[in-house]
Amino acid sequence: MECKDAIRMIHPYLEHALSVEETERFLKHTESCASCREELEIYFTVMAAMDNLDRDRNVSLNLKGRFEEQLSESRRELAFWAFIRRFRHAALIGAWVLLAAVLIIEIRFLF
Repeated sequence: MECKDAIRMIHPYLEHALSVEETERFLKHTESCASCREELEIYFTVMAAMDNLDRDRNVSLNLKGRFEEQLSESRRELAFWAFIRRFRHAALIGAWVLLAAVLIIEIRFLF
């Protein structure tokens, strides 16, 4: 992924509007590109501050901590979806094996 693509994905990422695959590519890029990660953190900070102003919150903000927590949450979600994909593939393979076994048994009874 190029930086210009990652920059375009920052706002959709923060709005949770990216697909699992897009989120995975985006996070992989921001983990390896300091410039894009800094840009992401700036956008996150501005959006979080605006959200707090909109809600009239007068609380101490740990924006760096909230930023890191959002990244961690995204990684957990990606790990969950990766597990679901693997489970789905395993279930499909199991279903095909079961179907093949049933067909073999049925064929043996026919002959």
